[in-house]
Amino acid sequence: MIKKFIKKQIRKTGMVRALEIYNKKLQIQINNLEKENIKLTRDNASMLKEKEKFFTIPDFEGLKQTLKGKKGYLFLINDSNNEIRQHFDQSYINDFNPNLFIEKLKHNGEYCKNKNIKYFFFIVPDKSYVCRDLLPFDIKTIST
Repeated sequence: MIKKFIKKQIRKTGMVRALEIYNKKLQIQINNLEKENIKLTRDNASMLKEKEKFFTIPDFEGLKQTLKGKKGYLFLINDSNNEIRQHFDQSYINDFNPNLFIEKLKHNGEYCKNKNIKYFFFIVPDKSYVCRDLLPFDIKTIST
């Protein structure tokens, strides 16, 4: 049921908004459980674990791979993808190999097909690009 709900919301509103809606739905259900003092079933315990994923914020103090943005948003930096640099550093040299990427994608598809497994490939936008207005620095765009 949860999978169907999320898939429907992604189609209607996009990934980020779908997760926000799912989060709100979980919060409402959890609040109702707490109000009614209902004994937790296995499903309810699972829902509480999902809530913890959304609301448990680890201590990022001193972590060198986190950039704190506006409104407390956190961005991954110094990762293997150099995500921030890819989008905002004009001197960044991209070593992406499209032929290797396509070959790997085909290999994964064939492997799954041979194992009778459905294979899906999703392109998910980078947070630093989608939420660029929340980065701790301003981005200047140049139109050509």
